[in-house]
Amino acid sequence: MVCSSPATRAAANCKQIVLLPLRPDNAVRHLCMWRPRRGWKSGGATRCSITEEVRRRAALQPLNDPELLVGWEVLAMPKRIRVGSVEEVIYTGEGAAPLLRVVNSDPNRDPASGVAAAPGAREEHLVPFVREIVPTLEPKGRIALLQPPPGLLELGRRRSLLERLRPQLLEIGPAGSAPGAPQYMPSRKALEQAGRADLVRGVMAAGGFLAVAQELGLRARRRPQGYWDSLENLEQELSEFVASSWAELRDDDSGATYFYNQVTGRISWERPTPLQRVPLSEEAGNGDWLVVEDERDRVVPSRKALMGAGRYDLHHAIQFWGGYRAVAEVLERPHSWPRPLPDRHALRAELRAVSQVLFYGYQCWRYRVLNAPAPPGAAAVPPEDVAQLQERLLGLADAGMTAVEYFSGWFRGAPPEAIRRGNVEEFLAYGFHCRPLADLSGEDREALGGYIDRIEQLHGEKFGKPAFLPGRAPGLAFMAHLWEPLPYFWKPLAVHLAAEGMRGATCAALLALGFRASRCRGFRYWVKAPRGGRALSLKDPRTPCSTLIRAVAGGAAPNEADGGRAAAAPLLFLHGVGLGLTPYLHFLLELGAACPGRPMVLLEAPHVSVGLTPRAVAAEAVAIGAAAVLARHGWAQAAVVAHSYGTFVASHLLRLHCEMVQAMVLIDPVAMLTCHPQLLSTFVYKPPDVGSLGSLLGVVDSFRYLFSRDLTIAHAFCRQFVWHRDCLWPQDLPPASLLVLAARDDLVPSALVLAHLAALGHPARVNSSPAGHGAFLLNTAWRKRIVADIRLTLDEGAAAAVAKAALGQG
Repeated sequence: MVCSSPATRAAANCKQIVLLPLRPDNAVRHLCMWRPRRGWKSGGATRCSITEEVRRRAALQPLNDPELLVGWEVLAMPKRIRVGSVEEVIYTGEGAAPLLRVVNSDPNRDPASGVAAAPGAREEHLVPFVREIVPTLEPKGRIALLQPPPGLLELGRRRSLLERLRPQLLEIGPAGSAPGAPQYMPSRKALEQAGRADLVRGVMAAGGFLAVAQELGLRARRRPQGYWDSLENLEQELSEFVASSWAELRDDDSGATYFYNQVTGRISWERPTPLQRVPLSEEAGNGDWLVVEDERDRVVPSRKALMGAGRYDLHHAIQFWGGYRAVAEVLERPHSWPRPLPDRHALRAELRAVSQVLFYGYQCWRYRVLNAPAPPGAAAVPPEDVAQLQERLLGLADAGMTAVEYFSGWFRGAPPEAIRRGNVEEFLAYGFHCRPLADLSGEDREALGGYIDRIEQLHGEKFGKPAFLPGRAPGLAFMAHLWEPLPYFWKPLAVHLAAEGMRGATCAALLALGFRASRCRGFRYWVKAPRGGRALSLKDPRTPCSTLIRAVAGGAAPNEADGGRAAAAPLLFLHGVGLGLTPYLHFLLELGAACPGRPMVLLEAPHVSVGLTPRAVAAEAVAIGAAAVLARHGWAQAAVVAHSYGTFVASHLLRLHCEMVQAMVLIDPVAMLTCHPQLLSTFVYKPPDVGSLGSLLGVVDSFRYLFSRDLTIAHAFCRQFVWHRDCLWPQDLPPASLLVLAARDDLVPSALVLAHLAALGHPARVNSSPAGHGAFLLNTAWRKRIVADIRLTLDEGAAAAVAKAALGQG
């Protein structure tokens, strides 16, 4: 009760009277109710009523000054549901109704979705202070009754719901770890997999996933329709993607933290500045914003970067605008992927250097694998062949070979008087048993001693003195090619590629000449039908080659005894070391013209050609392949023409399938008398003669040195070549044979071969010339004589085969 004067207070007989000034902050808050003194009675009345004037003034005071409502409770009618308390009055302008900011500091759960409130969450409402919305005030309880129009409280509740959703959505949704990386809105599937169906209901109650993502500033996987039709949106997405590509790393040496951009490749020791959006005008709501980013990060990401990050939408948007280069040009953003160097020559030089380094490493690995020495005993002479080989070696003395000359060559030109008996024993242990002398048994050492005694006996009978002095000369080495490191000379990759290109050109030339390529037993061969003859047929390719060989050799081939078939036996050509079939093209043309009725078969041995063949095979494997090729086409016999290394293959073919060899032509036969040291001494151990480079022979010698130092060719001669296996003795030659020898051949002991043939009285035809190894390819006149002799030899072989067939039929 408000008492205005002392007289009034006395008349009312009050116990306590408080006089309060009517200030805005306490006019209603401190209204005081009075009570009468004890024992005072007045007609049964126990209290004094407030006058109507005071009641009216107390009710109208908040309407005149809304600030007095701060702290009042706001209840929604008609059920008087608590909305919150008035925390602030906001004046929006002159003549406009003020807004009451009603705050609920303990919202608990959202009634629509059931989403629990986060700690410290608040629900706010802006209520216009007008009689239609706030019709009733209850000063006694400090309560304002609210009659909200539809949608008024839902706005505040939606804002509160969004605040509740944000921290819980961020816990589930993926977020970039890089500075400035956008935070993503989780999908419905992710929420359901996490067991948060309440969040799904809350998102749907707040307007859906896309609307919630836009409201909370989260990145939504789905964009609104027509979003990518704007280049501004595309550029903003590119900027945000580049900014989100920063990764925080730690330096192993210093332990310091640095940042690496996975798109631009830029490294920064300071935390990169996040993207900033600066409004272009004071009115931020007009949508004109400027994205501020580092100029070094203003690039167009590569397709690989976008696809790796799963940004298929951004990739398709770039394709929609014309592709990566078109977008980079329109947006004036450079490419992030490596651009071609402005200097093509520099790029080519760099690529060549890298390829050379890789090829050098590959060759080093190959050398490490192929350089393994032959295991002990791997190249030993079979015990049943030792006696025969020793007799044949001793028989070379009849051809004029002396023990001193022979062993001096094997001991790398050492003087004869320096070679002692113990050194000879070590060499023979290597040659016959492929073992050190100390590893031989007593019986084998005794046999070697007996063989040396026979050598000295022959030498003493001829020269009247012993061949070897007793003892052993320390440090005297012989040519142990199976045990020593491979003589390898590294050549650039361009040399091997040029050789492969030359091989490809040769294949094109052979196709133009009518040859057709095929493969058998891992070897490629070329076949050409005879002029005017029918096309060549193949046996069933599923039949094993060994079965075909046995069938052809055993007489199962149809009409094999027919004289015409024997006369038309194919001509099998086996090439030598170097460049494969390339140097022989003109020779093959002349040979085909001289023998028009014979099919021609050209078998390739790539391991003795400069190229990229990984490893060599033994000559015996090539011979087996040649026999399989003949059997595959149903040929019982063939006329073999071989040059240089091809004579090794011919030697094995004659040893394995002598019945298939109708005639044999050996040009520069390195397989003849491989027991002689001349072949290995010249091809493997001899250094190049630099002083003779000005002559043709010097150039040929230099090329031969390069060929012999090729890794695959060196592997073929130093690991696959075994003297007693690859040796072709003159007494094993068929009757129809032709030997083409060069008097100045430094690989073949031509004089010894001729003398040995004369000593044996072999009927083989010999064509010799005072030239060097392979000189027939350059000497046209000599080559014509060779082709004529080849035709005669092949006719002799065909005639012998026809006679034998006729004798068999008779």
